[in-house]
Amino acid sequence: MKFHRIRDVVDRIMLIRVRFSYLGFDYFDIYLRLIKRSIDFKKLAITLACIFLAIAMARFFVPIFHYLYGLSWTGFESYGEEPNFVREKTLWDWLDLLIIPFALGLTAYLFRKSETKLQREQALDDENETALLNYFDYIEELLSLENIDALDIIIANARSQTLLRRLEPERKSIVIKFLHAVGLISYPNPLQIQLSDLSRIDLSRSFLPDISLRTTRLDYANFEESHLNNALLSGCSLRNARFERSNLNDANLEYAILNNSDFHSARLSGASLINAIAIKADLSRADLDKAVLRDIDLKQANLRKATLTNAYLFGAQLKGANLKGANLTRANLTEANLMYANLKGADFTNANLTNAIVSMEQLEGTKSYKDANLKGIKDRLASPRIPTRMEIRAEAAKIDSLLQRRVEEVEEEKRGKRRKKKPKKKG
Repeated sequence: MKFHRIRDVVDRIMLIRVRFSYLGFDYFDIYLRLIKRSIDFKKLAITLACIFLAIAMARFFVPIFHYLYGLSWTGFESYGEEPNFVREKTLWDWLDLLIIPFALGLTAYLFRKSETKLQREQALDDENETALLNYFDYIEELLSLENIDALDIIIANARSQTLLRRLEPERKSIVIKFLHAVGLISYPNPLQIQLSDLSRIDLSRSFLPDISLRTTRLDYANFEESHLNNALLSGCSLRNARFERSNLNDANLEYAILNNSDFHSARLSGASLINAIAIKADLSRADLDKAVLRDIDLKQANLRKATLTNAYLFGAQLKGANLKGANLTRANLTEANLMYANLKGADFTNANLTNAIVSMEQLEGTKSYKDANLKGIKDRLASPRIPTRMEIRAEAAKIDSLLQRRVEEVEEEKRGKRRKKKPKKKG
């Protein structure tokens, strides 16, 4: 396990302690409710029913086996026999005769099945290899054309998406590197491979500047130590993807899903992550200088010792995030949510925290918040308490009484208007 992952575990334990200190024993009540919502009670009931059924069957069959074990004709228990005594064939003897042929037959069946599976896999592998070579030939012919019209592009897009759908991750990485090398998926790119499934693709230590993979599925993809500056990855699904020590300067990750992704020590200077979802993402020691993170969701994300100088975090959700030792000098955190965030040792010098959700208690634990704009900051760190049934009824009765009073006032106003409209009697 890498050292920074061990630190992540320690930081999460510390965050639990911080939340408990703010919420008290209500933390366990809220956490228990969240667990109840996440548990599939139907599956749990089926699992428990299967366990109880297995126990019941065991209790039913064990006495039967014990009874058969004591019978002489089964042959399960050996008895003392006199010399020259010819014993009749027992059930165990017949089973002994059948076990060897059955084992040989089962072994032959499994071997044949395994051999058939290997042949199918080999045939599929050969088909994929042939399809890949034919695709390379097609792209070579396409690039040799003097004028590529719209119909050629449509056909190339269809063939690319069809090929990527059938290939395994290893060959998909070859296709992506090839298309990027010939300039077909780099800006400005004629080929569109949107919605293609590139999950678990390995593009680590690759040089892929200006690559365009927008709206593709890249879950569990590996981009470790890759050069992806100016990459277009907007709308991509990048759950559990790895970008450790990669270069993503000026990359476009808008509306991308980055849950649990690893950006440890990655360079994201000037990158755009508008409306991205990065819950529990690891951005520790990442360089996010001048990055645009408007309305990004970074709940429980790890930003320990990250560089966020001049970053634009307007409306960012940083609830429960770890910003320990982060550099947020001159960052714009207007209307950002920093509730339960760990700000110990963070630098907020000249930061803009207008209307942000943060407490003075949190800011006192920072390295500095000198000349920071704290206008309109809100403290929502008070222990939340679920109202009792009596309090809800009392509040409802209070609302009903106010409504009744308002109705009476309206009726009284109507009566007064009627009195004014009545004509005076002549003397």
